[in-house]
Amino acid sequence: MESNLGSGDISAAVRDESTGIFKDRDLLDTNRIISDDRIVGRDNQLSNLITLFKPLIQGSTPPNVLAYGPSGTGKSLIVNRVLNEYQSALDEQDEDLATIQINCEWLQTNFQACEKLAKHVSQLDNVDEKISVKGLSTHKALTKTIEAVDANYDALVVIIDEVDLLVNPLKSGASESAFSALLYQLSRMNDLVGFNDMSVVALTNQPDFMRDLDGRAESSFNPRDVHFDDYNASQLREILHKREDAFLDGVLEEDVIPLASAIAAQDHGDARKVVDLLRTAGDVAVNEGASTVAEEHVRQSQDEVEKDRVLSLAKGYSFSKKGVLLAISATQAWSKHDIELIPSPVVKKVYQNICDQVGTETKSLDSIRRYTSEFETNGLLESHRKSQGPDSGVYKSFVLNRQSGYLVDALISEEERFEDVVDEKDVVMGRINTSLDEFFSKS
Repeated sequence: MESNLGSGDISAAVRDESTGIFKDRDLLDTNRIISDDRIVGRDNQLSNLITLFKPLIQGSTPPNVLAYGPSGTGKSLIVNRVLNEYQSALDEQDEDLATIQINCEWLQTNFQACEKLAKHVSQLDNVDEKISVKGLSTHKALTKTIEAVDANYDALVVIIDEVDLLVNPLKSGASESAFSALLYQLSRMNDLVGFNDMSVVALTNQPDFMRDLDGRAESSFNPRDVHFDDYNASQLREILHKREDAFLDGVLEEDVIPLASAIAAQDHGDARKVVDLLRTAGDVAVNEGASTVAEEHVRQSQDEVEKDRVLSLAKGYSFSKKGVLLAISATQAWSKHDIELIPSPVVKKVYQNICDQVGTETKSLDSIRRYTSEFETNGLLESHRKSQGPDSGVYKSFVLNRQSGYLVDALISEEERFEDVVDEKDVVMGRINTSLDEFFSKS
């Protein structure tokens, strides 16, 4: 369609901030700390956290905290909202509270976590130096970082998000996991540095996280638990209704919020996803030049949000992990069989074929098992133990929680070396279908 814009019109159009859809798009930013009247279904968690951190106001040390529950249930949002209010309250008493948050999703070692902490401490308002921990041991790096906070603040809360993902794959057989060591050292900073008003908040999706801590860390960390359960469809609708003012009046059609809520409720009640769906639906409407956000835009946004999440996950994995994940997802996406359960014996053969295509060595069976365990932790897949009969032993079957086609596309787009797999797609497909035929013939 030919445009009628002249040069003057172009200038005005570029400077016009109105989209015809959004009034305040930032209200749909899931990382933003929102006002109290927009928080839904978290009164118990708010009350518990306010009580647990009350010693900050009283001049004593709050306990360590373990906040656990599925992704998108408000753990980080609520913890940060409460601590943000305590910062304001302490400021009124002429005292300073530092809060530092790191995410362990793509960290592997204790020292990497220390580097992250040092970087965040360097960015605190009261710290006017860059904290360098290069060349130090993990213990000395952590001590130097916390001492810098102690010199400039009255109290400190360290928030460790996705703490259970801090696992070093090179030391999988170690007696102490990286997250155990980190929590042990952080929870002993009061004794080692003399910084009395300090506590650690660990955020995790794993309800049985404490079982994975070694004895020293469990005893030293010794947290108070705060559980976050899934949002139900009604709560998800309310969450969106409380952010309707992100849009201009009358823009959202009547069925948009119920549909987005129903979709997110099917995905474990993830509030982050429901807000992402609504924001992306608005973006789709803007791109189409629509005057309202309709049901069709929500359905289109469902695909966009899924693709974005898959791509974000794919970016963070090493090449070896991507190879295993490609084998799993391609087995389902490129199979002539309509399969939901993906047998691990078939995955092993497909993975070998992919490694042959890209000219790289296969990882050991132990490594593959660690990778698939990590995929489970990240919510990408689930596994089930199966048996082909008394003479065939037990194997694992995988169920992908993301669309296999999206995973294949994301992995190939993120790794140039997988272009050879695309070039030899017929060969890989042949291996997939032959392996599945052989597997099913034994069942």
